Amino acid sequence: MSDIFREVSEDIRNEQLKSLWDRYGLLVIGAIVLLVLSVTGWVMWQNYARDQQAEAAIAFLKGEQLLLDGEAQAAAAHFDTLAS
Repeated sequence: MSDIFREVSEDIRNEQLKSLWDRYGLLVIGAIVLLVLSVTGWVMWQNYARDQQAEAAIAFLKGEQLLLDGEAQAAAAHFDTLAS
């Protein structure tokens, strides 16, 4: 007898879950897609910022090397281009 009640209760629970999915399924999928796109954009922005910082560091090191080589005029011109 309790098997019948358990089976009916399980069927009701399954119908409720299906009803919830039918009602909110697209919203859940949309939220997941939005989350994935947001994380992807954030990671891409971090990579872009890191690349920009690396390029700036390389450019600064080039000016520093010009100074160490005794080419003060060339270093000043290089740093002027970096400043603008």
